[in-house]
Amino acid sequence: HLGRAFGYLGEAAEAHQERLTRAFRRVFAQAQDCHAVLIAGDLFDSSRVARRWIELALTVIAESRLPVIVIPGNHDPAERHPFREVSLPSNLHFLSETKRIRLDELDLEVVACPAGDSAHWEASLRRDPRGAPFQVAVMHGSMPSAGGQGEIQPEWIAQSGLDYIALGDWHSPQEWNAGRTVCWYSGAPEMIMP
Repeated sequence: HLGRAFGYLGEAAEAHQERLTRAFRRVFAQAQDCHAVLIAGDLFDSSRVARRWIELALTVIAESRLPVIVIPGNHDPAERHPFREVSLPSNLHFLSETKRIRLDELDLEVVACPAGDSAHWEASLRRDPRGAPFQVAVMHGSMPSAGGQGEIQPEWIAQSGLDYIALGDWHSPQEWNAGRTVCWYSGAPEMIMP
């Protein structure tokens, strides 16, 4: 949620924006032992964030030199996503529609399931028997909550046969493992909602 105004924090809003900036940088500093970074939507708080937030994201991602997969969320939808208007670093894969990409150097295949494209998710969440040895998905949407609806159906997780599914939309860590598939909402690295 880079660029969030945090107006409800009053005079403390600017200080919290700085904490959010430090948290974003810290995530990438800690990711140096990882093979790739998956950002499951809502990288930006809206499609109309200030230029400095876009430049921060592009700079930190480029400097990491890690493959970074970013999908749109409900706050930064595909059709108006800030990454549509800028030149992207070569290590950044911005996937605005449901699709599968392969990163051969990592023996990795990623199924992207961005917000706003849920009609295509179920059919795409399948292990490809001819695909890469490691197959994961990155999705932005909600699981059904108590008495509520969700775009993602829990049975899709076990049926997918994927190694891991990274979920985005919920701001706190939650486990949705099913079958042999590990599935998590990682949560936000810094407080977003009051």
